[in-house]
Amino acid sequence: MASAAGDYQAALGHYERELLEARIMDTEVDLEVCEANVAEALIDVGRPEDALPHAVNAVRMASAPGAHRRALLTTLARVQTMLGDHDAALATALEIQVELIASGRSREQIDSELAEVNRAVRVPAWGGGTADLPRPPSRRID
Repeated sequence: MASAAGDYQAALGHYERELLEARIMDTEVDLEVCEANVAEALIDVGRPEDALPHAVNAVRMASAPGAHRRALLTTLARVQTMLGDHDAALATALEIQVELIASGRSREQIDSELAEVNRAVRVPAWGGGTADLPRPPSRRID
């Protein structure tokens, strides 16, 4: 709710507490979801350099290929783009493409999902990305 209300700093605090609790307690909460949510909240407050380790951890924790892992990879590519590391962002996007091809999806499905990744990764010029489109709202994984 804090994020929807535009209070991104409060949202970040909630997600950080959720991550800490998930690390401490043996719960059913997926740690990669918590890591990704913290990364997305850090993007919202304009701190991509702090978001990077969380995005990387989220991808490392995702075990199986699929839509969930591709969403985590998209968050990582967004952070890499915001930091101006376009080679890393391209490599991450290629990893998404390879996974999609290996999934046996139709060319139309692959193109559609890659277009969505492209839209999600584009960021305003302040973070080193493109100024073509406004940054979309964060994509919460949970």
